[in-house]
Amino acid sequence: MNMLKSIQPPRLDKCDHEILFDYFENSWELEEILMKSLVGEETFYINPDPLRNRLIFYLGHSAVFYINKLIQVGLLEQRINPEYEILFEIGVDPTSPDELEQAMQDVQWPQVEDVWQYRDKAKAEVAEVIQNTLLNFPITQNHPLWALMMGMEHNRIHFETSSRKIRISISMSSLVLLIQ
Repeated sequence: MNMLKSIQPPRLDKCDHEILFDYFENSWELEEILMKSLVGEETFYINPDPLRNRLIFYLGHSAVFYINKLIQVGLLEQRINPEYEILFEIGVDPTSPDELEQAMQDVQWPQVEDVWQYRDKAKAEVAEVIQNTLLNFPITQNHPLWALMMGMEHNRIHFETSSRKIRISISMSSLVLLIQ
């Protein structure tokens, strides 16, 4: 059986490009496997938690986080898709389901396949940054690669929170099947 395990974060006082890339790849793959476990495109447009975005938001969010942060610190110069980098940038933290609905009423969510393609491009961009950025230690909050580390940890946080949302959506689907 193939199994992916979360690996330990790299030491920021001494690591190399390969160690950084392995941690990035592990962070990315954890979320990738989780999102690929969703069956049917329509699943991405459901909202299992009335105070959170639809699942499609989370499919694009982590990739956008990397791109926006790396641009912010000057490690990337060009955006991949400026519309996505706004749409998937910031979630909402509403106090009621009505507030979320109002905030999202005019949002036109893209096709799932388009978001997967964006993720592929973002992953390639981040991998290139990892391979081509000079490593001078330690990587601290003032180091440009801190943005990369933030992206990886952010990716892992969303792996945890998205897995909860997906479990809720599976439970909701099972309940609907039982009622029918």
